[in-house]
Parts: sequence; C-alpha cells; structure tokens
Amino acid sequence: MNVTSNAGDMTALMETLAKRHAPLAMRRAANRTRDRVLTLTRRGLRSQFKLGAIATRRVFKARKGSPRSPVASFKVGQWVVPVEKLGKVTERKKGVAYNTPSGRVTNPNAFVVKPLGGGVFQRRGSGRLPIQKITASITDPVEAVLSQTTSDSVVREIFDREVRETLDYRVQKDLARWRRAN
Repeated sequence: MNVTSNAGDMTALMETLAKRHAPLAMRRAANRTRDRVLTLTRRGLRSQFKLGAIATRRVFKARKGSPRSPVASFKVGQWVVPVEKLGKVTERKKGVAYNTPSGRVTNPNAFVVKPLGGGVFQRRGSGRLPIQKITASITDPVEAVLSQTTSDSVVREIFDREVRETLDYRVQKDLARWRRAN
C-alpha cells in the first residue's frame, strides 16, 4: 500500500486508533505518574535522612487505580519511623541516645532490645510490661519533600510524557497489525 496516495485514510485511521486508546492511556499514565512521584518522594526522604528503603516504604502506601476506578492516589502513612532507622543508637548508664529530626536526644527511660531487631523501647507504665517502640515523627521533612516532588509542573510533565508514550506505543502496535493484515 502506498502511504502517500492514501494520506487522508492513514490520518483518519491514526485518529481513530488514538481515540480508541485514549481512556486506557489516561488510566495507565495516572498510575505511572503516581508511582513516579512516589518514587521521587521516597528518594528525597532517603537522601535527606539517610534512611533505608524499607523505612521509607513503610511511611508511604500507594493505592493503584483500576479500570473501574481509575483514580490514582497515594496516601501518606503516619509519618513516623523507628528511631533506630535515623542513625546511631547508643546505650549508656543515663539511658539511650538516639537521633530525631530535631537533633540527638538522650532518653533515661529507654532501653534497647536486641532480640527484637535492636529497637529502642520504653515502658508504658510503672510495671515491667507493657513496652512501646519509640518512633520519631518526620512530618515537616516529609511535607517539604512532597511540596518539591508533587509540584504541578513536575506532575504535569510526568503525566504528559506517559500519555504520549502509551498512545504512541498502542497506535504503532495497531498500525503494525493493520499493515500485516493488508
């Protein structure tokens, strides 16, 4: 088939294919944009706090969109991490010293339990039990990183690129199938 003689037909075919694949491309782009922004935010937190991947994965939980519910979002968890993930923990006669976002703290009522992963705990009452794990809130740094990575221009750029790539891939795939058939 000669493409130059049938330019009108080819243009109409490509427009039809683009319209057919647009809803799928939008859903896929929304999901991939959410995943990309989530990755950028986690990387920002890891570099700012020198956190491991597991600690930042627990801070954020992603909800995927589906064909019936294409809304892609991610909700932010409690914005707390165990203090042992924030750096060096040392046990002393005066208690346990550990890092928090506001600086190094010594807690006289805290202790380290090595069989439980070396976590820092403190008693919740006057008795021996119950104990609770000490966590540090990282609300302000998370919001600072989120404001940088979720700016409208960043999200729009990622979304537009994903829609373009998905539509291009789908249209080229259908055109190749059409060419083989004709």
